[in-house]
Parts: sequence; structure tokens; C-alpha cells
Amino acid sequence: MELEPFIAQGAARGILVRWKTGAELYPGQQAAAVVYGPNLRRMAGDAGQRLMVAYTRALRDYYDAFGPRHRGRAEIVAILTENTPLKDAALYDQMGATYFNPDCYLNVDAMQWDLDWYASNGFVTQKPDLPATIDNSYCDYAIQQLGRYQP
Repeated sequence: MELEPFIAQGAARGILVRWKTGAELYPGQQAAAVVYGPNLRRMAGDAGQRLMVAYTRALRDYYDAFGPRHRGRAEIVAILTENTPLKDAALYDQMGATYFNPDCYLNVDAMQWDLDWYASNGFVTQKPDLPATIDNSYCDYAIQQLGRYQP
């Protein structure tokens, strides 16, 4: 199994064949998360809340561009090609989209399933209490400011 953008790049070079997207193989998988360290809580003011509002706006722009709407796609691709190592805009049309919750909350059930799998296969020797590590107050704040995502 390979990840985007390597799938699209490999397919464009004829060395990979796309079979299914990650979303098709594992719907709802939590592919990434924002992690706040202890220094953020020490920063002045509401830095964590402001960051989550900005991140949630970005999630929604990404979801609108690469989800069913395809709204604002050209603008988002232009931003990505300017600010990431993937410079070939045409590859974005070939890539499978990764799902992110446009309301910023993590898919804890999927994360717990993954953690259980890693533990049962010996990759994690002592499982953390996953729900105890997740602080939804930052997402709660972002949703208070922005409202729920409207598909």
C-alpha cells in the first residue's frame, strides 16, 4: 500500500497501478491529527484556539476542493503547488482525496481500532488511554466561532 502523492506520481510514471484509494480501503481512517505540546498552553492568549479556527477553515477549504463539491479546487491546488513539494498541478486531479472531518474532530473509533490492531500485533507494548489524550476543547471553540460545516 502506498500513499498520495506517491500513488499519483508512480501511476504517472507507469510504475504503479491505482487499485483503490485509502478512503475506499478504510473509510473514516484518521490519517492525521493536530497535536499540541505543552508550550502551546504556556503561550500568551488564545493561540491554541486561534490555530484551531484557522486549521478548521483550512480543513473546510480542502474538503470543499477535493470532496464532492470540487468548489475552489483551482485556488487550493495553486496554493498547494506553491507551498508544498508537489509542484505538478495535474497530479492533484489524479490523487485520491484523504478524508478529514471538516468540523475538526478526530475519528476516535478508528484511532482506537488502529491502536488495538497495533497492540495485538506487537507494535505497541503498552496501550495509552486514547480518550484521555484527546482534548476536544479546541475543536469545540472552533465550532463555536465558525458553526458546524454545511455540506
